[in-house]
Amino acid sequence: ETILVTPGRVGFTDANSLRHFIGTYGLETCVGLAIYDPVLKIGGVSHVQFNIAAKYLEKLLSGNYARGEEFDSFDFSQFRDDAFRLFSLVTLMGGQRYKVYTFNAEDRDYSEDIQKVIQSTFSLFEPQIISHHYRNERAFRLDTRNGEIEEI
Repeated sequence: ETILVTPGRVGFTDANSLRHFIGTYGLETCVGLAIYDPVLKIGGVSHVQFNIAAKYLEKLLSGNYARGEEFDSFDFSQFRDDAFRLFSLVTLMGGQRYKVYTFNAEDRDYSEDIQKVIQSTFSLFEPQIISHHYRNERAFRLDTRNGEIEEI
C-alpha cells in the first residue's frame, strides 16, 4: 500500500515499513519532489502547491494578462520552503545523501522561473545530493526498497 502525500504536504517512509511506497498524484499546476537515500533506504515526497490557477485568474480579471508574461511576477518560494521541510524531515530520520527527483517542472509556461528556484534551492543542499533528475509524471510513487519510481 502506498502512502499518498496530498497537496501542500510532505511525508517519508523507509524500506522496513509495511508501507514502503510513498507518492503523490494530481500534479497539474503543482510540482512533486522525491528524495531517496540509497544506503539507508529512506525516502520522502513533497507535493508543492503554488496556487497558480488563482493567481492566473486574478491577472486575467484585472486585465493584466499578456501571453508569455502571466507568470513573471509569481512567487515560487513555496518550492524552497517545501524542499527544506522534506530534506529536514528525512535527514532527522537518518538520511544523509540523496537521489533527488523533480516532477512536472518542465515544458510549462513558467518552467524557466521554477527551474531557477529549483537550481538555487538545490545548490544549498549540494553536498547531500548524489544526483538530480527531472521527470514528467503527474502521479508517481517511490519504492524505498530499491529507489525505483513508478507512474501511478
